[in-house]
Amino acid sequence: MRLLIVDDSRENCLILRKMLGDFSFEEIGMAESGEDALSLLVSRKTFNQFDLILMDISMPGIDGIETTRLIREDEDLKDIPVIMVTGYGSDDYLTQAFNAGANDYLTRPVKKLEIFARVKSALRLKKEIDDRKKTILELQEALSSIKTLSGLLPICASCKKIRDDSGYWSQVETYITQHTGASFTHGFCPECTDRLKSEFKKS
Repeated sequence: MRLLIVDDSRENCLILRKMLGDFSFEEIGMAESGEDALSLLVSRKTFNQFDLILMDISMPGIDGIETTRLIREDEDLKDIPVIMVTGYGSDDYLTQAFNAGANDYLTRPVKKLEIFARVKSALRLKKEIDDRKKTILELQEALSSIKTLSGLLPICASCKKIRDDSGYWSQVETYITQHTGASFTHGFCPECTDRLKSEFKKS
């Protein structure tokens, strides 16, 4: 799991990184502005993307609220949980943050027990999102490989060949393979086995 801390104060970044040292993150990255955070996130769209973002609200340039909104508008980044970190006590700021797509928030001074609980909850959410996306992808791949037969199939009452859409008569195995992707392995049922044994003995 990888964490990104976004704060214009390097001291604040280092404090948070130290507090979360026991979490065994593979990587704890730091960005000192919303612009730097977005650039870093975009550069990692296909490799080593962050699993969680701790975002300061008050930053020069693009603040944390606007940065979060831009993350949520990006199809490849929108599922990364964002925890806002703020010294503001105003509900107005928090309302704006949640409207922008924040998942949770922490108020300064940050307490170690609280940040542990919030981070653990956010990582659990990210895992559930990733698992769901994986399941959906597997289902889509499975569905794309399935072909079905429907409607009436013209079949010869004598030889059991099937007439295709072009008017040609094909063996059942050939027709089904072409229309479903299924393949056949041949053998003898018990009745045919007994019949063939009987005919062999007679010959």
